Amino acid sequence: MCSSTLPSSLDASLQIWNDLQGSNWPVLCHGVAILLASLSVSRGVSTIELVNKVIVPILLSIVVLCFYWAIFLPYAANGIIHLFSPSWESLKDSKLWIDAASQNAWDTSAGIGLFLTYATFMKRTQGAVRLGMLTPFFNNIVSLLCGITVFATVFSVQYQENVPLAEVVETLKTNGEANTGLTFIWMPVLFDNIGSGGRFLAIAFFFCLSLAGLSSLISLLELSIHTITDFGVRRIPATIVIGVSSFLLGTASALDLSVLVNQDAVWGYALILCGCFLIFLVFRYNIIKFRRRLYLQFGVGDWPLPWVWVVVMFIAPLEGVVLIVWWIVDTIRTDPSWWQLSTESLAMTLSQWAGVLLVTIGLNWWLLPHTISPPSNPLLRRLLGTLVIYHDNRGTPPPEADPPSSTLTKEPPVDLQTVRKEKEPSPITIEDV
Repeated sequence: MCSSTLPSSLDASLQIWNDLQGSNWPVLCHGVAILLASLSVSRGVSTIELVNKVIVPILLSIVVLCFYWAIFLPYAANGIIHLFSPSWESLKDSKLWIDAASQNAWDTSAGIGLFLTYATFMKRTQGAVRLGMLTPFFNNIVSLLCGITVFATVFSVQYQENVPLAEVVETLKTNGEANTGLTFIWMPVLFDNIGSGGRFLAIAFFFCLSLAGLSSLISLLELSIHTITDFGVRRIPATIVIGVSSFLLGTASALDLSVLVNQDAVWGYALILCGCFLIFLVFRYNIIKFRRRLYLQFGVGDWPLPWVWVVVMFIAPLEGVVLIVWWIVDTIRTDPSWWQLSTESLAMTLSQWAGVLLVTIGLNWWLLPHTISPPSNPLLRRLLGTLVIYHDNRGTPPPEADPPSSTLTKEPPVDLQTVRKEKEPSPITIEDV
């Protein structure tokens, strides 16, 4: 990118992107990303916050600058008008709704379990309710800015090339396989239209975008590593196992884009089911008790959590189930080949869901009752002691066990009764709940 010029048209940008996809560069980039993420996670999660404090403000600044530049391009207003002109007929498409819900679930990490891992390192003053509200809000704001930027750019470039409106709209519908199109194809064209500083902005934008993707990969690896360390495996061996496994499993998607398309479709939709499962955990724990522990007892200076939240807890899983059932019925009705095991077929999606669900239930049934016990042989005990943390019969680590996986400094235990008195002078009553 430093030595070559930026593409000035859709065809030139498509050619560059297709050449990259058809080469072995994706495998190398995949390996480098896994290596960097594994090195970061091997030292704990403190590096994640440090990196994000630097790259996220830079990335947001570039996004705002590109948005400002794009809306003043010739014919950009036509793209913005088209973006905000509703197509009421499309609201009858079940795939549109489930695509939107799964995309938002992916952007906010809802349903993946990432925030469950990060929550173990949260301070009581950070506010779970506040973060739960602000994260999706700002995510949607940034997504809206990016959407306006892309639509303005596409309409501006295409109109200046005298492309008919129907072809412009069709171009926007072509998002590339596995949603790889708009960002990597149209953003370079926008940067080329900026002028002499466009190349520098393109380098900075895609560098920050790569680091943002790396931070997401770090959180994904941390989720798996944290789970393994809970079973007694030390952090370094767990990092090696997860890093190597992630590279091997992801190589297929790097070599063949159809595999990436399949995984993106199958597990993108699965995020809705995962979100329903997480809500079920709250039901299993007790909704009222969860609210009391989360807001009234744990949070300090957090936003209020009104009673309407309980209503949402019933509506959200119902919406998820309705979307999934509607999509399945609509697909069976409109797609005659839904039963074939093709890349994005319904049968392929349901079979992978069922397979992973059965494996997960089996592992939980087999692993949860077990703890790692030391072997009787002293030499073997010392050798394996470098890889795992032995547990006693009660399932608790011995005093000499390694400290927690995180390098963050944990706060000392806090008496919940004391905190409760500081926040609410009177005891908890029905009105408080």
